[in-house]
Amino acid sequence: MKRIILLFLIAFFGFLLACGQIEQTLNQAIKQAQQGDFAKALQNYRKIIAGKPHDPFFLNNYGWTLFKSDSLNTAKTILTKSLANTKSSNLRKNIETNLFLVNSFLEAQKKFEQNKIEDALVKFQTVTRQYNLRDVGFKHLALSYEAIPNQEEAKNYWQKIVSLYSGSPVRNHFYLLAREKLNKIGYETIDTGNYQEAIRIYRLISDVEKKSACQLNKLAYAFFRNDELLAAQRQLEKAKSLSQVKSECDSIETNIFIVTTFLAGEYSLRQGNYNEALTEFQKVTKRYPETDIGLYYQGLCYEGLNHKKMADEIWQRIAYLHEGKSFKNKYYLEAIAKLKLEPE
Repeated sequence: MKRIILLFLIAFFGFLLACGQIEQTLNQAIKQAQQGDFAKALQNYRKIIAGKPHDPFFLNNYGWTLFKSDSLNTAKTILTKSLANTKSSNLRKNIETNLFLVNSFLEAQKKFEQNKIEDALVKFQTVTRQYNLRDVGFKHLALSYEAIPNQEEAKNYWQKIVSLYSGSPVRNHFYLLAREKLNKIGYETIDTGNYQEAIRIYRLISDVEKKSACQLNKLAYAFFRNDELLAAQRQLEKAKSLSQVKSECDSIETNIFIVTTFLAGEYSLRQGNYNEALTEFQKVTKRYPETDIGLYYQGLCYEGLNHKKMADEIWQRIAYLHEGKSFKNKYYLEAIAKLKLEPE
């Protein structure tokens, strides 16, 4: 009799321990999903499902997390299984809502693949706003706007994804894609001459990745092109202290050379030492591709030396650099003012 009771107690406590472990794993998974760490959350749900493969509650949570991580087809399979196993009316309503969201996204995705972009966009917009979806909704909205194309709206949603992870260590696939897109947009924005916008984009990423030498280097270069030399220098000093990759270190060192040389030239220019200033600026301008900031400072030096013809040639080259570009920055406006021309 005592032996039977002992075996019962062992089994009972084993059951309690298993329940406690499941609850702990579930709480971890919920927290991880809320933080956007979908990979870890899904890993924990798989541990639970391995022991309870037909439990509709756990299957529903697993399916919802799959949807949030953009695994739409797998989410549909799991949620359908959950619905088939549930007897609770409240849980059934929740599963049906989740299935509706998954099916809505699958329908919109199909329209997108059929090049019915406007229809896909409307569907993604409606569901994302109605159910306050974030990562997965923002990603599909951004891709839809890219395809229209409406690059400003696409950029807006990539920025929203990056902002979600400010102060968070999580770097999920949504964040990495958004960062990649924004870095590309930042590069293209510099090419247009809109350096203030490039600064804003790179600063957004750098505020999330405060210890990324790569991002700080990009931000510093945008500051440099906007003639914010001291701000560029500060970012490069931070980047240098953080970088451990040789190619990255080389890029940072190059930018440090450029910025410090310009700072020396700018100081000589303010002192009225125009030949010294020109010599400093040309250490960069003769070695690297032509930029509007490099031309601008050379133009100021030639003006100070009363070399009007050479200065005018410089202003004309700045105007030529921006020919055909819709954005007209301060260097262009200064150049045409010097040449006494009307803006395009």
